[in-house]
Amino acid sequence: MRNQLKMKGNNYKVQAHFGPAQNKQPQTWGNMKTIAIIASGPSLTRADIEKVEDSGVEIMGINNAYQICDLAYLYACDADWWRWHYNHIPSYIIKYSLEKTGYTDVMQMEKDGIEGLSKEWPKLRTGQNGGYQAINLAYLMGYKRVILLGYDMQLNKGKSHWHKDHPGNNPKEKQFKDWIGNYNGLALLLKKEGVEVINCTRSTALKCFKRVRLSDVI
Repeated sequence: MRNQLKMKGNNYKVQAHFGPAQNKQPQTWGNMKTIAIIASGPSLTRADIEKVEDSGVEIMGINNAYQICDLAYLYACDADWWRWHYNHIPSYIIKYSLEKTGYTDVMQMEKDGIEGLSKEWPKLRTGQNGGYQAINLAYLMGYKRVILLGYDMQLNKGKSHWHKDHPGNNPKEKQFKDWIGNYNGLALLLKKEGVEVINCTRSTALKCFKRVRLSDVI
């Protein structure tokens, strides 16, 4: 998988929201059921992406996922990442960040601690990584079934992403172990909330969510 894979035309009909995230959760999200979240793990494949796209479920991408997948939503927590990528992101994608970006069509969420699950819009528990935050965001949007792809939470032949590493810091094995500890608590809270999280990642160290092959889910 390479970051120059061509992005297909998007069929989603979404309404853009501008400025900082509003204090009140948008009402239109309450009836949505399934969302797939595409992260950056190196086990992600083109076949996985095509299957999700063809299924018709809503898709949220994390960071560079916009380069290879048709997205309804894009989440990236770091302001630096937005400066590097903003001009290349299709305008129709609804965008979210945790840090202030300066872009009026990127909704800024708010930090609400590290562990746990935020139930108050627009606050997110961070879990110390964007994949955790994206799951909390999907919960706040009202999704009851969350499919995870690219949540490797481990190095694969020395690689931490399917794309080239970001400038600066990139996760190492110790960080992955710390993140997994945070996910363990999140999994219990989501189960109590009636949210089904299914990890369809091909190769993953994240064991707290149900593991199912993607072909058996969609």
